[in-house]
Amino acid sequence: MDMQAIWRGGGDRLVCAAIRDEAPGVKTFRFVPASGSRIVFDPGQFLTIAVPLGDEAAWRSFTIASSPLRGDGVDLTIKAQAGGRATRWLHDSLAPGMSLESRPPAGSFRLAAAPDRPLVLVSAGSGATPMAAILRWLADRDLRVPVHHVHVGRTREDLLFREELTDLAHRIGTWRLDWIVTRGAPEPGILAGRPEAGFWTTLIPSLRDAEVFACGPGAFMSAVAAAHRTTGAATARFHQESFGTEAPTAAPPAVLPSEAAGAEQLARFLPSGREAMVRSGESLLDAALRVGVRIPNSCRQGICGTCRVRKVSGEVSMTHAGGISDEEIADGDILACCAHPQGPVTLKVS
Repeated sequence: MDMQAIWRGGGDRLVCAAIRDEAPGVKTFRFVPASGSRIVFDPGQFLTIAVPLGDEAAWRSFTIASSPLRGDGVDLTIKAQAGGRATRWLHDSLAPGMSLESRPPAGSFRLAAAPDRPLVLVSAGSGATPMAAILRWLADRDLRVPVHHVHVGRTREDLLFREELTDLAHRIGTWRLDWIVTRGAPEPGILAGRPEAGFWTTLIPSLRDAEVFACGPGAFMSAVAAAHRTTGAATARFHQESFGTEAPTAAPPAVLPSEAAGAEQLARFLPSGREAMVRSGESLLDAALRVGVRIPNSCRQGICGTCRVRKVSGEVSMTHAGGISDEEIADGDILACCAHPQGPVTLKVS
């Protein structure tokens, strides 16, 4: 029996073990827990790490690119975003041996068990990372399920993991890989053009019957989702995760007078003991930041899970976007960015 401890984040920081160039402007960072604990995750999930920028840490979420079965750590394949201070710091300043604070793996975009039907994996740009984790995991387990993976990049050099995944596809024998570039002419093994909704139903005949995972920028995701809807396929078999530029380090937004006119609720934050009167329409995160209680946060949309805190007492209403599991909610955790008190509440902020 494997008695190795499971990594829980917190004070057990992640140590950068290695860095390699992946593509122009893209690097893969290998992280291992300082304690030697084992990181448990499903392919498709992400980590949220604290990037030190001056006096503050910028919390940013990155999808894990490696298989859960490979080694004692995780790979984060990260593109340096134009104007993105956090990704620029990672590329320019992070070195092997340095450590970062991180939250445990999270996210509902994941393949949690061996698939019982064919898979379609559609990605663009950095959306290749969760697909790489899924494919590497399938290969590690020698699961020879039919897979159709389509990836879109700007140029041939931007097609992430192409050589490795092509080699795996030859070994497995049940995968079809299609590579598309939006700049330049087609060449052997690579299509060219900017795909629209109608293109996907032609390229992927199995779109209706497969379990579909899609990840990429907003406009790209809209086209893939529209194509899936036209097939009449069950929406429950379409899983998507979009990404964009880095989220800014946000200050609490102003509360309009009309929002503040309703009943205020008392929120108490442990261990500091600070209190805030939470205004109508104001999230617990915004109230905490307003009174100087630091809660790490990133997406502010209930996606990344960075602002997860423990509810000690009281009731809240919360509408999230997959950044917290049912089990975590049952244990008393909430996401402060999308939680609103329904009466006096006490929160524990670690």
